[in-house]
Amino acid sequence: MWRLRGTFAILMCASAGMAGPLAPCIRAVGSPSGDFLVITDAEFSHPLPAMAERVTLRVIGKETFVNDPNYKVGSPNTYWSSDGWSVVLRKGDSFMSSCPMSLISDNGVFLILLQGYGFDSALRIYRRPEQGHNGVLVRDVALSEIWPEHEWRNQPATVMDGNSPQWFAGGTFEFSSDSRVLIHKTRWGNVVHLHLSDGVVSPWQQR
Repeated sequence: MWRLRGTFAILMCASAGMAGPLAPCIRAVGSPSGDFLVITDAEFSHPLPAMAERVTLRVIGKETFVNDPNYKVGSPNTYWSSDGWSVVLRKGDSFMSSCPMSLISDNGVFLILLQGYGFDSALRIYRRPEQGHNGVLVRDVALSEIWPEHEWRNQPATVMDGNSPQWFAGGTFEFSSDSRVLIHKTRWGNVVHLHLSDGVVSPWQQR
């Protein structure tokens, strides 16, 4: 099986027949503080280009060597731990993609996947397991929970294709200071709070 790996690598990929410039294929995503990293490992049964058979997103943290000073390295380089947790996507999963787009919270507890042209499932939340290494699915979030009602009603699933802007284009994402809430501001300026522990979505209300 062909395996495509990379750390701090940006490759270029696109669906066959898709017009316009190639979309970036991100293979590593860092948390806002840089303390955690998500590495995407795509496995192919045929030479590229092809849809991956399986994709693993692995969350790892910085290695500080504090537990064993005998191995501490005096160097400006950044080192990453071999421990962590992961999420595996396979064919048939609605979020399956050879190049998934992800976000990682600053504490390394929550992994968010973005499905650029999703309608019923636009965003997915995973959390770090209490035991083991397999990430726990919190829930999928529909576009109707994120966009203003009049906007998502005007965007049927047949329109959400490779020739349309991805649903999060023009918007922003930001984690709360405790990493428990993902704050998304849409391209129209409305703000929603996604509570990562249970996946509940609530509109932001100014106080």
